[in-house]
Parts: sequence; structure tokens; C-alpha cells
Amino acid sequence: MDEGCIHMGKEMTIATLKIFGECGVSPLLAAPMCKAADALEMEGVVQKIFHFLQVNPLFLKMVQLWSFVTDGDATQHLAGFRLFLWHKLADDNPLHAMVSKLQGLKIM
Repeated sequence: MDEGCIHMGKEMTIATLKIFGECGVSPLLAAPMCKAADALEMEGVVQKIFHFLQVNPLFLKMVQLWSFVTDGDATQHLAGFRLFLWHKLADDNPLHAMVSKLQGLKIM
């Protein structure tokens, strides 16, 4: 509003936490997003969530992040790619021998 522009939320970004072995999910974020948001803004949202998990004593005791999933939205895909797929799995990593043989699977 300070910039003289108001955006209408057309979709919701929902972030939840699933704890293995427990039923259900815990909500972390529900935020309306407009189509003007870009991948850089989405990266910022994800980084804020990770920062929250890293500094919150309650979550530090019970959370180890194993995976991250986005929906089919291209903006979220690009943000996920920029955040998580920039480091190649080392050739000497035991997983490399297994996953490098799987056709179509990225080893990033």
C-alpha cells in the first residue's frame, strides 16, 4: 500500500510440516499470493520458513528436514530449483552410484 498499489490474492501459499510417525500435518503458513509474485519472492518465503525452523527451540527438538515439495506452479518450481538443486551430488557419495543410473533423475 505504501507504493500505491494493492494486490489481490488469487491463490494461497500453504506451508505445512509433516512429522513422521504422527497423523496429520502442522500448519506453518497460509498466505494469499497474487500472480505478480515471482520466484525470488517465493524463495524469500521458503527461506523465512527454514529460518523459523532453525531458530525455534520447540521445532529444533523434534524436527529434521528430510524433504521439500511444491505443487505444479512454475514460480514455486523455479524457487525450489534455485534453493535446492544447485549442488551436484558428489561422485564419491554412496548415493551417487545408485541414483546416477536412474534415467531422468537429477543428481543435484
